[in-house]
Formats: sequence, structure tokens, C-alpha cells
Amino acid sequence: MGVFAPNTVIGKYRVERFVGAGGMGEVYRATNLQNRMPVAVKALTIARESDTALVRFRNEAVIQYNLRHPNVAELYEYLEYQGVPCIVMEFIGGSTLDQWIRETGLLELSRALEILAEICDAVSYMHSRGTIHRDIKSENIRIDAQGHAKLLDFGIAISRTSPALTKLGHSIGTPEKMAPEQHLGLRGDTRSDVWSLGVLLYEMLTGALPFANGNPAGLREDILAVRYIPITKRRPEVPKAVVRMIGTCLRLKPEDRYASSGVMLRELQQLRRDVGRPFWRGGLSANPAMAAGVLVSVGLLIFLVSISSSSNTQSSEKSQATDSAAAQTTPSSQLEAPAVEPEQAPPSKIAMNPGRSLSSLKPRPAPFAAGEPELGAGGVKQLTVRVATYDGPAEVANKDGQPLGLTPYMLRGPTGSRHELWLRRQGYEPRKIDVEINVNQPEVLFGLEKKERQ
Repeated sequence: MGVFAPNTVIGKYRVERFVGAGGMGEVYRATNLQNRMPVAVKALTIARESDTALVRFRNEAVIQYNLRHPNVAELYEYLEYQGVPCIVMEFIGGSTLDQWIRETGLLELSRALEILAEICDAVSYMHSRGTIHRDIKSENIRIDAQGHAKLLDFGIAISRTSPALTKLGHSIGTPEKMAPEQHLGLRGDTRSDVWSLGVLLYEMLTGALPFANGNPAGLREDILAVRYIPITKRRPEVPKAVVRMIGTCLRLKPEDRYASSGVMLRELQQLRRDVGRPFWRGGLSANPAMAAGVLVSVGLLIFLVSISSSSNTQSSEKSQATDSAAAQTTPSSQLEAPAVEPEQAPPSKIAMNPGRSLSSLKPRPAPFAAGEPELGAGGVKQLTVRVATYDGPAEVANKDGQPLGLTPYMLRGPTGSRHELWLRRQGYEPRKIDVEINVNQPEVLFGLEKKERQ
């Protein structure tokens, strides 16, 4: 079975066995004859039938080769054997995430958030390098022997240098997991990957897809209407913060989703810390009203205890002389033991669980932090939001066309205010954006579409 028989030697790699096949090719496990390490060989078996497939395959190789991240499968080499193009990459044992889900039915919340954080970190790294995956799904994620997630299959990914292979108005990807704009035939941007991350989280927590209409036309209608069964109907115990995260990812308009995968990652990291606190799990963190009630109750209790302590002290001082005199005539067996202040407990240590570092293997700039709002004229709080573009600098102009500068552009204004801006770059379509000054989104990231060739 397959185009390569066992023991076939391709360059410095010996084929061991056939692993599986996809729409455009086959995957084999092989051994590097120089260092005896296992590798995966992906062969494009339809290269002779489609020039576009060959161009896309080479684009996949270029993109994946230039990515170095612990949660992205590493590509070692591109070569051809007897006219068959091959990609040689890191071999990852274990199961794909969709196999995990089928076997377990659903994942525990902490495990699902851990996997999502690893993939989200990888996607944020890719976006920082101008790459969009466009096919993030459980089938393209493999869990290695150490339990870490690895993102695979960059077959339809695009970067700044990728050729235009999909005709305008046509869509490519996995329909159940594609963002609405992809169904409309648009190329999509980083926020299309954010949509797919929301679908992934929903699937891990429920064992089902939010959009699973068996009729292609009905599926498209459901996605364009963002019509799906709320996760709370399938799994009521999911915290409200997780429900909000899924809802933010699965919004019709890209600008209404997380501004970038980096913004989503920061919220996800905080969410993981909250979920990790047993006292708050499923309760106070998911219910602000309950949390406020508990805090008020604790404060009242402390107040009452302090009043009681003060009253007891005054009473003790007043009766000290009487007690002293009574002690002379009272048998020692009837005397109470002197009050002893309990030893003060040392401050409890915060449980630190740094976990595995998810930073890329290459240095990358620290995420932008907006800091605390400052008071401007008239006592109005002012905040700075960083406006950036993932595919290079762009000119920023106001709604009247007056140039303001280049991205990354620091936009400052009253918190809660909205600003209409235009992004322009030679060779790209101008784009109008609407930016809200929001302390929860210190950075917003946009992409521009290339102009169609005349």
C-alpha cells in the first residue's frame, strides 16, 4: 500500500512503514540513516496531476521550514525521489487530538485549556511572523509522548511571500471549522485562526462540533448565522469565563473577535490560573455576584471580631483588680488558665506552577502592555492602544484621510472611545478599521488584502 515500499531509501532516509494518506499525499515513517532518528516523510502523490498542488506543497515546505516553535512540528528537508516531491519532518508518535476526543468523549477542563494554550502560543508565534494557518483543527494536532500538543499540516497556510493560489470567491479548508469570511470566499486573516481556536475549545470540552450540519448548504447557513448549541446545554458546569471565550472567538465579524491570538493567549493564561484555584473553581470566579457577597461577608466577620476583641479587652481591664483579689481566696483548681495568643501562622506561600515554557525557540519581542490608564484633561482616563499589522508596516490615517504615522501606531484616547482609522499599503487594498480604547485589549492586529492583478 502506498507509493513507497518498505526499505525504500529516499536520500538519507529509509522508509519503514506506511502511516496514512490524505487528500494530496501519503505519510510514511522512516529512519534517518545518519543519526538513526525517526522521521516522517510526506509525499505529494498527485504532483503530476496538478501544478497548483505542487506549488502549494512547496509553499507548505517553505512556511513550515521557517517556523521554530516547540508546539509546531519541525520540518527538516524538502527533496524529490523519482519525480515524487517529499517533505521530511519531525516524527511525532501518539494520537491525533481528534482520536483522543473520540476515545475519551471529552476532555477535562484543565487539560483542554492546557492544550489550547500550547496551540494558541504556536499560532501567536506564527502570526507574529506573518503566517496564517487557515486549517487549525483537532485532526491537525498530535499529542506527543510527553503529552504536549504539536500543530501539523501547513498545506493551505499563507505567509507574506505565498503565491495567490485560491481564486477570489472560492473557499478552501475544512467547512465545519472555517470562519464565516472563509465561507464567503475571502482569504481570511489572523482572526480566522482565532475562530478555529474557538471551535477547537468547544470540541475538546463537549466531544462535538458547534457546527455539524450534514447538509453543506445548511452548514454554511449555520456558520454565517453563528447558529450553534450553546456549550452550557452540553456541559452546564463549564465556567462562565470559558463560555465567554468561546463566544468571543465565534463572532460573525472578525473585528468583534479577539484582536489577535496573542490577546486571546494572555486571557487564556489568566483563565488557567483562575481555574487552577480549587476554592474558586466553578464558583466564585464564574459568579462575580457570589464573589462580592463572600468578600462582604468576610469583611463583616472581621469587623465583628475586632469589636468583640475590643470589648473583651475593656472588660478585662475593668475587672483586673477584682479578679486579682478573688484569686487570693479562690482555690487554684478553679482558676482559668491564662489566655495565650495563638502563634501567628506564617504567610501562606503562593503555589507556583510555571509549567512548560511555551516561548518560541527564537527570541521574540515581549507583548505590548498598555499599563494603567492615566488621567487626562478634565479628569478623563486616557489609555494607549497599539495598532499593528501582521504583514509589515502600513500607513495609518484618520477618517478624513490625514496621515497619522505608520504601524505599529500608538493610539491614545479616553477609555471606551472608538476611533475610525484607515490602513494603507502600496499593492494592498485600503482598509477601514474601528478601534476601541479598551484596557482589556492593549493591542489590536490587522491584516490587509493584496490587490487583484489586472
